[in-house]
Amino acid sequence: MGSESMVSVKTKLLVALLVLQLCYAGTHIVSRVALNIGVSKVVYPVYRNLIALLLLGPAAYFLEKKERPPLTFSLLVQFFLLASLGLEKVDISRRYGLAKVLGTIASTGGATIITLYKGPPLLHHLNSQLGNSLEEDMNSSKMQNWTWG
Repeated sequence: MGSESMVSVKTKLLVALLVLQLCYAGTHIVSRVALNIGVSKVVYPVYRNLIALLLLGPAAYFLEKKERPPLTFSLLVQFFLLASLGLEKVDISRRYGLAKVLGTIASTGGATIITLYKGPPLLHHLNSQLGNSLEEDMNSSKMQNWTWG
């Protein structure tokens, strides 16, 4: 009896290892294809992490539901504040605490927008001196879709 359960444990480990290697290979292939079609190397990890969150988040939520305390809105807000403010205690009722929270949200949102958005060059006067106008730059084939980075 002991050897049968040991074989099934070894078989489960082998199958888990094979599935993990197939997932790594799939991730590598998808990464190659995405980078070859023009997705920015900076934007790709953002999309990869968002997709992972969307795929793994619900599974973690429902599979671990019985083993963890209930996930409430106030607990989510506490997690966000503790993670984004470096485990500081923040008094939101005071002006400096509210400024800290709003500043964190603004800087995180701004960094995300700048990472994902690739618009026309800000210093277009340099291009104008070379004979290119801003309209020509925006209509050129060099401008990519901003969601691709």
